[in-house]
Amino acid sequence: AGCNRRDSFIIVPPAGLAFDLGDDSTLCDIASLTLDAAGSNASTYLWSNGSTLPQLTTSQDGLYWVAVTDSVGCTRRDSILLNFSQTPLLELGNDTTLCQDQGLINDATTPGASYLWQNGSTASTLTPTASGDFWVQIIVDGCPAADSISVVFLPEIFLNESITNILCNGDCNGSITVAASGGVGGPYNYAWANGNGQTSLSDLCPDNYPLTVTDGSGCKIGRASCRERV
Repeated sequence: AGCNRRDSFIIVPPAGLAFDLGDDSTLCDIASLTLDAAGSNASTYLWSNGSTLPQLTTSQDGLYWVAVTDSVGCTRRDSILLNFSQTPLLELGNDTTLCQDQGLINDATTPGASYLWQNGSTASTLTPTASGDFWVQIIVDGCPAADSISVVFLPEIFLNESITNILCNGDCNGSITVAASGGVGGPYNYAWANGNGQTSLSDLCPDNYPLTVTDGSGCKIGRASCRERV
């Protein structure tokens, strides 16, 4: 009587079920993805499709979950939402050089896309009004694509006109002299509607005399007229 005996023991908790399938994801241009619950100290696995393997390979959109159970019956779950998609095709075209009177519409129109241009515009198209570099990013079903284009507007052509109107009604003594400047420079080509290629016309009757002037780059400007004065 009165005797005591002691003993001790250590309780060791089971190893934690540490695993993470990752964040919900959109996968661009990826054919398949392997979800991995291995290394979680689990004894058994159960996936949303009924698989009992440590890993699951899928190529389909959807919500996937797995339940892992350790040797003492503790269970942990994780899930992930997957979206398989493709990078959209986007092509603004080649860098281009334009005359002042020419226009260009940068068109990024793509079904289902959202848009962001370098100036903050969210429209599907952008019309440049000055030289510069223009880029756009689009997103379709979570996948981005981007492209850029450089646009150069050539300098404006100026046309100086000196017009001498007729002196009296019925006269044909008017004249027009023109001189081009600007653009990319000469040689300038002068083409009157009557076929004359000179810089001046004389002995003109009251009428309109259209003129087209072309600079060294092929850009054009022009129109002049001689009006009757009595």
